[in-house]
Formats: sequence, structure tokens, C-alpha cells
Amino acid sequence: QALPDRLAIHGYLTQGYGITNSLPLLGIPNDGTFDYRRVALLFRFKATPNDAFVVQIADRRLGESPLNDYTPELQLDWAFYERRFGDNTLLRVGKAPIPMGISNETRFQGTLLPFYRVPVGFYSEGGFTSETLNGLVLTHKINPASPWLLSATLFAGEFDYLQASSIPATESTPAAYIVGPARARNLLGAQLWLQTPLTGFRVGAGADRREDEGVLTEQISGSGATTEIWGSLDGNFDKLVARAEARRTEFGRGGSVYKSYYAQLGYRFTEALMVTAQADATDLSISIPGGVFKLPYNRDNAVGAAYTFVPNIVGKFEFHDADGYSNEAPVNFTGPPIESQYFILSLSVAF
Repeated sequence: QALPDRLAIHGYLTQGYGITNSLPLLGIPNDGTFDYRRVALLFRFKATPNDAFVVQIADRRLGESPLNDYTPELQLDWAFYERRFGDNTLLRVGKAPIPMGISNETRFQGTLLPFYRVPVGFYSEGGFTSETLNGLVLTHKINPASPWLLSATLFAGEFDYLQASSIPATESTPAAYIVGPARARNLLGAQLWLQTPLTGFRVGAGADRREDEGVLTEQISGSGATTEIWGSLDGNFDKLVARAEARRTEFGRGGSVYKSYYAQLGYRFTEALMVTAQADATDLSISIPGGVFKLPYNRDNAVGAAYTFVPNIVGKFEFHDADGYSNEAPVNFTGPPIESQYFILSLSVAF
């Protein structure tokens, strides 16, 4: 075969502008920033009908976030070998997307999202998250002929990520916002998706465990491994899109517990115009001497409009009303939550 028949090249670019009226949040300062971008090129080489090699390189900018200092200008995003065994089994080996939730594999592809980013509580942004793992991912369709199609995915490996948080003041040190490298080792997890007979509606659930190492690990972890569980409802109908997901992360027995949940409801008023409302919430429980300190860590309610000029060009405008303690600045966890309103204007292109 000629090379054009075996090599496919895809890409996307999302360029945004963000501004907030409060302390910096998600890289957005109160005087605005255009340094808000996601871009990637994906190369897929099909060696045989059942074998493929996939490489994706990317550049991501998060405004004025201190996380930028730990993010290379150009990074190797994906790099994996993919093997199909018949029609129902798929194996990926290398640096591959983690099968977690509805949108982890497409979390940066702006033409597929109703907002600039996926819900930050569930998927995070920059800190305490990774899109990929270094290891293997095995997916199998258990009953492909049934109207109740069940797919199971097993994954194992490790990944590097960033830990970032505001640190309260002590008698000897002032409050600070710190960022540092971390690693998740010995990751083992599974996810199930059940496609229902109702076209466009599916239900998912998953869990994993890992061993964390990082700059904040000693302060947030208890004994043993970090464990996570999550659940997903995904409905994509003619004019209506409805999604909801919840996730619980426990950093070892007796460690901090991170709970996140969101709901999205979108309606297509025309073929080109879609309006979406979103409620995104995160709760944090921190073990302290004498008990557990519970914190409504973040609340972010948003409404956004996405206009599809052509299928591969989408413009978006969104407004967020948020309050909590996730600002990228020293915050007082015992004080009132910080109220923030921010806007994001973006344009996404894909090919």
C-alpha cells in the first residue's frame, strides 16, 4: 500500500481568552489572558488491518497558572501500539489514554466539548490529574450481539502528574501556593460501559488503585494505596444532551478524601447552536488531629453557548459563577469561600 493509505494525520487547536474578577483561577487572572490554548497533532500508522502505531504531540497553555512552569512547551502526549484481536478485543501498549469516565480521552478536543474544558471537579486541570498512563489497556466487548452491549476495560501501569494546593500558614511559615512533581505507581484499574437499548444512552462505572509519591503526599495521605471509584451517565439524543458523573478519591486509609460530581444539560436550538448548563462541585475531607475537617472545596455553575460554523470549527462563549478554595493563590481554608466570576471565549478547529 502507498503511504497515504496507511498514515492518517489529525489535529486540533483551541484558542481561548479568559478573565476573572477574583484571585487567579485555572490560570485566569483578573486582567485577562490570551495565553489559553490546546493544540495537538496525531499520527496513526496502520501497519496491518489489525496493527497500528499512534503518536500524538501537543502544546498546552494554562494562562498565568504556576503549573505552566512544570509543563514543557511541546510534549509527547500519546505513544502506543494498538492491536485488534477480531472485532471485539483491543489492546494498547505504551503511553495511552486512561479509560476513566466519559471524556478523558477527548478532554482537550474542543470541537467535541460544550465548554472550553471538561468539568474540572471530575477531570481536574493541570494538578492531580493525568490523561494517560505508561502501561497497557485491554478492552473487550462481552456480548456484542446484545442490545445491552457490555464493554469491559482493564488497565495497568504508572503515570507522572503534578500536585498543587494552597498550604495553610503555621506558626513558623506563611500561607503559600505550591506546585511539585508527583508519580502514581503500580496503577491497576477497570471500567465497565453498558450501552442500553435506548439509542444514545449508556451507563459506566470504574475503579482503580495506585501508590502516590509527591511533594504533598505526606500531608494528604494515610496508610496504604490511593483508591478511586467513579460512575457515569451519558445521554446523547437528537436535540438533548444530558450527562452526570461522580468520583471519589481516597489518598490511603485515613488520608484526605476528594469527592467530585457534576451534571450537564444541553439543548440544540438549531443545527448550529447549542446551549449547555453545568453544575460542578467538589468536596474535600482532610484528616486533622482530633477529627476530620470537611470543606466545600469548589462550586462552579456555568452556562455556555457553542456555535458550529462548520462541523470542524466551533466558537464558544461561557460564563462561570464559582466559589471555593481552589484559587491559585494562598487561601484560608477556615475563612469564607472565595467568590469568583469568570468568562471564557474560545474557538476550536479540528481536521
